[in-house]
Order: sequence, then structure tokens, then C-alpha cells
Amino acid sequence: MALKLIGTVGTGTVVVKVYRDAEWHEYRARLYIDGKLHGDADVHDDDKDSVFDTAHAMVRQGREQMDIAPTPCAPHTLQSVAYTGRELKC
Repeated sequence: MALKLIGTVGTGTVVVKVYRDAEWHEYRARLYIDGKLHGDADVHDDDKDSVFDTAHAMVRQGREQMDIAPTPCAPHTLQSVAYTGRELKC
């Protein structure tokens, strides 16, 4: 399994990291709460825009479930300049 981190959505307690899996030719969103991976929440998708949309939804839902007040946050932080998709709001 060769995962390459291509972006991060969210800050603080709830973060979703987006990876490119070269072996399976897909993208994977992985949820971290308080720095701990919640692997059962992994999302697999073959579309980059779709996986980033899902990552933003995962952060929103995670914050709601933990009763964390919404805070303004920056769009995802890209680890690769290859991503040229539209700006997404968290």
C-alpha cells in the first residue's frame, strides 16, 4: 500500500487527511480526532473533488458530534501542487 498525503482538511480536534493510493488508483480520506486515527471511517473514492467534498463533510459532522462550536477554517491544506480543483468551504 503506497499512500501519499495530498491534503489536509480541518484543524485542531477534528482533521481529515486525504491520500492518493497509487496501488489501487484511488483517493482515501482518513479521519483523525484528537490525533487518533479512526480507520473505520475511511472513505475511498476515485474522484479527487469528490473525496475532498467528503472530507469537508466529515470534519463538519465530526465537529457536530463532538459539540464543537463551528470556527472559521481555511480551505484544505494541499501537500501537492498538482491539485487544481475548486475552492471548498469547510
